[in-house]
Amino acid sequence: MQRKEKNFKGKTLTIPSGMRLFHFPFFSFWKLFFYVVMGVFLISCNEIKNTKNKLVEELKEPIIADCFLFDKFPELKNDELKINEIKGIKCEYVSSFYKYYFKYSGDRELIQKYISNIQCRYAEITPDTMLIKSDFARFEQETQNGITEYEVEKASFFFEYKQTDIKELEFYTCTKTPEKHFIVFDVKNNLIYQMIKNFRE
Repeated sequence: MQRKEKNFKGKTLTIPSGMRLFHFPFFSFWKLFFYVVMGVFLISCNEIKNTKNKLVEELKEPIIADCFLFDKFPELKNDELKINEIKGIKCEYVSSFYKYYFKYSGDRELIQKYISNIQCRYAEITPDTMLIKSDFARFEQETQNGITEYEVEKASFFFEYKQTDIKELEFYTCTKTPEKHFIVFDVKNNLIYQMIKNFRE
C-alpha cells in the first residue's frame, strides 16, 4: 500500500494510500455557527417583545358584563323615582379599577337628591354634598381619558348623548368616595346617562 507524505504545520504526516486529506474550513464554520446563533437569538427576542406587547394590550382591556342599575343601587327601585332602565354595563380591570355605565329615564330632581345623599365609605378625599355643574369639554376629558376602543364599543349606548343638541344637555359630577359619578341629563328626551368609576389606589 502506497503512502503519501504531507507537510502540515512543519510536521510530516504519513497518509495511507486511498485516503484524502480534507481541507476543513474551520473559521467559516464558526462564522456560520455565530450567525445562526445570533439569528435564533434575535428571533427569540422579537417574539418575546411581541408577546409582552400583546399581553400589555390585553391587560388594558376590561372585562365587561351587563349590569342593572338596581343591582348597583337597590334603593332606586322605587315607584316614586319612575325609573325606566334602558341599559347598563360594568367594566372591571385587573388593577381593581372599575367603571359602570348606565342609561335610564326617571325623575331628574329625585335622582339628583338620591345621588347627593349617597353615603361615603371613607373621607380621605372630601366628598361632594351635591351635584357639581360641569361643562361638555371637562366632562369629555374626564370620562374618556385612557378609555379603550373596546370599552367605547360596549358603552356606545352611554355616549349616545353626543347625538343630542348640547343645548339640551346638563353635565354634572359628584364625588362619593370611593367613587365619582358623571351624569348627563338630556332635558329634552328625559334621559339620564351616568358613569361611575372608583378612585385608583
